[in-house]
Amino acid sequence: MDEDLKTYLEEMKRELREHAEEMKRELREHTETVETRLLLEFWKWARQADARYRQHHSSRARRARNAGRGSHHSCREGGAPG
Repeated sequence: MDEDLKTYLEEMKRELREHAEEMKRELREHTETVETRLLLEFWKWARQADARYRQHHSSRARRARNAGRGSHHSCREGGAPG
């Protein structure tokens, strides 16, 4: 093989490797960015869902307590249950 061709091919090989490494680095960075965004959005959603869940269950518990007080209250006043 001619020496100039060999030198040219070695240079192209080196450039391709560098380009591939650069692409890998960029892909890694992009993947990290996307993962971070997804995790943050999931965290926001989960926090809101948890707050709604807690609010819903605390209001149900309050209604249950109030309903229980109402029936006990009527018994204390002498009202017959049912």
